[in-house]
Amino acid sequence: AAGAAGPVALLDVPGAEAALQVAEAFAPEHLELQGEEAEALAPRVRSAGCVFVGAAGATAFGDYVAGSNHSLPTGGAARFASGLSARAFRRRMSEVHVDEAAAALAAAGVPIAHAEGFALHAASMEARVRLNQEST
Repeated sequence: AAGAAGPVALLDVPGAEAALQVAEAFAPEHLELQGEEAEALAPRVRSAGCVFVGAAGATAFGDYVAGSNHSLPTGGAARFASGLSARAFRRRMSEVHVDEAAAALAAAGVPIAHAEGFALHAASMEARVRLNQEST
């Protein structure tokens, strides 16, 4: 039914610090922090779709008009995902330059490649080190 609330759980915790730990574990889509002690914790929140700070910070403002949006990670996905933004539509690309660091990188990377079962990746790193040593 329209306007019907979903499941609700009320937890009695010993204070704001404990409440922050619960919120971080739950990684909610929306997190409202109200009251001086709770509001002071806002900079420490790392796992929420959007944090609303202050008694006037209703979730609906963020969904519609306050600058967040209505497309936020649900089901605890805020542990590893962010809300939809213009950044989601931008491509990122890495550029890696490896020269004199090849031997040190191979020393770290070859055992990992072997442990993952990627013998050809290990061989590739080892071959690059040999080529780099021959060219110097």
